[in-house]
Amino acid sequence: MPCSILRRMAERHPCIDISLVEADLDEMQRLLDSGRIELGLSYDVGLGARLEVERVAELAPYALLPARHPLARKADITVAELSAEAVVLVDLPSSRDFLLSVFHGEGVEPRIGYRVRSLEMVIGLVANGLGVSVLVTRPAGDRAYDGRRVVQRELSHTRIRQGVVLARSERVQPTVPALALAACIREQFAGLA
Repeated sequence: MPCSILRRMAERHPCIDISLVEADLDEMQRLLDSGRIELGLSYDVGLGARLEVERVAELAPYALLPARHPLARKADITVAELSAEAVVLVDLPSSRDFLLSVFHGEGVEPRIGYRVRSLEMVIGLVANGLGVSVLVTRPAGDRAYDGRRVVQRELSHTRIRQGVVLARSERVQPTVPALALAACIREQFAGLA
Protein backbone atom coordinates (compact mmCIF):
# COMPACT_ATOMS: atom_id res chain seq x y z
CA MET A 1 0.00 0.00 0.00
CA PRO A 2 2.66 2.63 0.85
CA CYS A 3 4.35 1.98 -2.49
CA SER A 4 1.18 2.69 -4.45
CA ILE A 5 0.67 5.88 -2.44
CA LEU A 6 4.23 6.97 -3.25
CA ARG A 7 3.68 6.13 -6.93
CA ARG A 8 0.51 8.25 -6.96
CA MET A 9 2.43 11.10 -5.32
CA ALA A 10 5.29 10.86 -7.85
CA GLU A 11 2.85 10.89 -10.77
CA ARG A 12 0.92 13.90 -9.46
CA HIS A 13 3.80 15.89 -7.99
CA PRO A 14 7.03 14.86 -9.77
CA CYS A 15 8.96 17.83 -8.37
CA ILE A 16 8.34 16.87 -4.72
CA ASP A 17 10.81 14.47 -3.12
CA ILE A 18 9.44 12.25 -0.37
CA SER A 19 11.69 10.54 2.17
CA LEU A 20 10.21 7.33 3.51
CA VAL A 21 10.88 6.38 7.13
CA GLU A 22 9.78 3.05 8.56
CA ALA A 23 9.30 3.13 12.32
CA ASP A 24 7.53 1.34 15.12
CA LEU A 25 4.82 3.29 16.93
CA ASP A 26 7.03 4.67 19.69
CA GLU A 27 9.66 5.85 17.23
CA MET A 28 7.04 7.33 14.90
CA GLN A 29 5.58 9.30 17.77
CA ARG A 30 9.03 10.66 18.70
CA LEU A 31 9.76 11.57 15.07
CA LEU A 32 6.42 13.36 14.70
CA ASP A 33 6.79 15.16 18.05
CA SER A 34 10.28 16.37 17.14
CA GLY A 35 9.19 17.53 13.68
CA ARG A 36 11.71 15.21 11.99
CA ILE A 37 8.82 13.74 10.01
CA GLU A 38 5.64 15.54 9.03
CA LEU A 39 3.19 12.69 8.51
CA GLY A 40 2.72 9.23 9.91
CA LEU A 41 0.51 6.51 8.43
CA SER A 42 -0.43 3.93 11.01
CA TYR A 43 -3.07 1.68 12.41
CA ASP A 44 -5.13 3.50 15.03
CA VAL A 45 -3.53 2.02 18.11
CA GLY A 46 -3.44 4.81 20.65
CA LEU A 47 -1.02 7.37 19.30
CA GLY A 48 0.00 10.18 21.64
CA ALA A 49 -2.17 13.03 22.81
CA ARG A 50 -0.01 15.69 21.14
CA LEU A 51 -0.75 14.32 17.69
CA GLU A 52 -3.56 15.25 15.35
CA VAL A 53 -5.05 12.02 14.06
CA GLU A 54 -7.33 11.66 11.05
CA ARG A 55 -8.99 8.32 10.37
CA VAL A 56 -8.73 7.53 6.66
CA ALA A 57 -10.04 3.95 6.66
CA GLU A 58 -11.47 1.11 8.69
CA LEU A 59 -10.32 -2.38 7.83
CA ALA A 60 -12.15 -5.59 8.68
CA PRO A 61 -10.07 -8.52 9.90
CA TYR A 62 -10.11 -11.61 7.71
CA ALA A 63 -8.88 -15.21 7.87
CA LEU A 64 -5.76 -16.33 6.02
CA LEU A 65 -5.76 -20.07 5.29
CA PRO A 66 -3.68 -22.63 3.41
CA ALA A 67 -5.24 -23.07 -0.04
CA ARG A 68 -6.08 -26.73 0.62
CA HIS A 69 -7.46 -26.24 4.13
CA PRO A 70 -11.05 -27.53 4.61
CA LEU A 71 -12.20 -24.06 5.76
CA ALA A 72 -10.88 -22.57 2.50
CA ARG A 73 -13.90 -24.07 0.71
CA LYS A 74 -16.24 -21.78 2.64
CA ALA A 75 -16.99 -18.18 1.57
CA ASP A 76 -16.78 -16.91 5.13
CA ILE A 77 -15.94 -18.50 8.44
CA THR A 78 -16.36 -17.76 12.11
CA VAL A 79 -13.71 -16.83 14.61
CA ALA A 80 -14.75 -19.88 16.63
CA GLU A 81 -13.90 -22.14 13.66
CA LEU A 82 -10.45 -20.54 13.46
CA SER A 83 -9.83 -20.94 17.18
CA ALA A 84 -9.86 -24.72 16.76
CA GLU A 85 -6.77 -24.41 14.54
CA ALA A 86 -3.18 -23.48 15.35
CA VAL A 87 -3.02 -19.70 14.86
CA VAL A 88 -0.01 -17.88 13.44
CA LEU A 89 0.00 -14.61 15.39
CA VAL A 90 1.70 -11.36 14.38
CA ASP A 91 3.53 -10.78 17.66
CA LEU A 92 4.14 -7.04 17.67
CA PRO A 93 2.72 -5.17 20.69
CA SER A 94 -0.23 -3.29 19.19
CA SER A 95 -0.84 -5.76 16.36
CA ARG A 96 -0.88 -8.69 18.77
CA ASP A 97 -3.39 -6.97 21.05
CA PHE A 98 -5.73 -6.07 18.20
CA LEU A 99 -5.58 -9.52 16.56
CA LEU A 100 -6.21 -11.27 19.87
CA SER A 101 -9.18 -8.95 20.45
CA VAL A 102 -10.81 -10.45 17.35
CA PHE A 103 -10.92 -13.80 19.16
CA HIS A 104 -11.68 -12.40 22.60
CA GLY A 105 -14.53 -10.30 21.16
CA GLU A 106 -16.21 -13.54 20.15
CA GLY A 107 -15.53 -15.16 23.53
CA VAL A 108 -12.93 -17.64 22.30
CA GLU A 109 -9.28 -18.18 23.08
CA PRO A 110 -6.99 -18.92 20.13
CA ARG A 111 -4.50 -21.76 20.20
CA ILE A 112 -1.27 -20.02 19.21
CA GLY A 113 0.95 -22.19 17.03
CA TYR A 114 3.58 -19.61 16.07
CA ARG A 115 4.37 -16.04 17.06
CA VAL A 116 6.10 -14.08 14.30
CA ARG A 117 7.00 -10.48 13.55
CA SER A 118 6.46 -10.16 9.80
CA LEU A 119 3.63 -10.54 7.33
CA GLU A 120 5.92 -12.55 5.03
CA MET A 121 6.53 -15.13 7.77
CA VAL A 122 2.77 -15.37 8.50
CA ILE A 123 2.07 -16.01 4.82
CA GLY A 124 4.86 -18.57 4.55
CA LEU A 125 3.78 -20.55 7.61
CA VAL A 126 0.11 -20.50 6.62
CA ALA A 127 0.87 -21.45 3.00
CA ASN A 128 2.84 -24.44 4.27
CA GLY A 129 -0.07 -25.69 6.36
CA LEU A 130 1.45 -24.81 9.73
CA GLY A 131 -1.52 -22.79 10.91
CA VAL A 132 -4.14 -20.19 10.04
CA SER A 133 -4.11 -16.49 10.78
CA VAL A 134 -6.24 -13.41 11.28
CA LEU A 135 -4.96 -10.25 9.61
CA VAL A 136 -6.11 -6.83 8.44
CA THR A 137 -3.26 -6.17 6.00
CA ARG A 138 -4.11 -7.81 2.69
CA PRO A 139 -1.25 -9.11 0.57
CA ALA A 140 -1.71 -8.42 -3.14
CA GLY A 141 -0.95 -11.97 -4.19
CA ASP A 142 -1.93 -15.42 -3.05
CA ARG A 143 1.50 -17.05 -2.80
CA ALA A 144 4.28 -17.34 -0.27
CA TYR A 145 7.88 -16.90 -1.40
CA ASP A 146 8.16 -20.68 -1.94
CA GLY A 147 5.18 -20.62 -4.33
CA ARG A 148 2.64 -22.26 -2.03
CA ARG A 149 -0.84 -20.68 -2.03
CA VAL A 150 -2.96 -19.02 0.62
CA VAL A 151 -6.57 -17.89 0.49
CA GLN A 152 -8.33 -15.02 2.22
CA ARG A 153 -11.79 -15.55 3.68
CA GLU A 154 -14.14 -13.09 5.32
CA LEU A 155 -14.93 -13.50 9.00
CA SER A 156 -18.64 -13.65 9.71
CA HIS A 157 -20.19 -12.13 12.83
CA THR A 158 -17.22 -9.96 13.85
CA ARG A 159 -17.82 -6.25 14.24
CA ILE A 160 -14.25 -5.40 15.20
CA ARG A 161 -12.50 -3.00 12.82
CA GLN A 162 -8.98 -1.62 12.66
CA GLY A 163 -8.69 2.07 11.90
CA VAL A 164 -5.98 3.47 9.65
CA VAL A 165 -4.90 7.00 10.51
CA LEU A 166 -2.82 9.88 9.27
CA ALA A 167 -0.97 11.46 12.18
CA ARG A 168 0.95 14.70 12.52
CA SER A 169 2.21 16.86 15.32
CA GLU A 170 -0.26 19.55 16.37
CA ARG A 171 2.75 21.84 16.96
CA VAL A 172 4.03 21.67 13.37
CA GLN A 173 2.34 23.56 10.54
CA PRO A 174 1.97 21.19 7.55
CA THR A 175 3.99 22.05 4.46
CA VAL A 176 2.64 22.00 0.91
CA PRO A 177 4.37 18.64 0.21
CA ALA A 178 2.84 17.14 3.37
CA LEU A 179 -0.62 18.36 2.36
CA ALA A 180 -0.16 16.88 -1.13
CA LEU A 181 0.94 13.53 0.31
CA ALA A 182 -1.99 13.52 2.74
CA ALA A 183 -4.36 14.06 -0.20
CA CYS A 184 -2.80 11.09 -2.05
CA ILE A 185 -3.20 8.91 1.06
CA ARG A 186 -6.87 9.88 1.43
CA GLU A 187 -7.50 9.09 -2.26
CA GLN A 188 -5.78 5.72 -1.97
CA PHE A 189 -7.93 4.65 0.96
CA ALA A 190 -11.11 6.14 -0.55
CA GLY A 191 -10.56 3.70 -3.41
CA LEU A 192 -10.78 0.79 -0.94
CA ALA A 193 -14.17 1.78 0.46
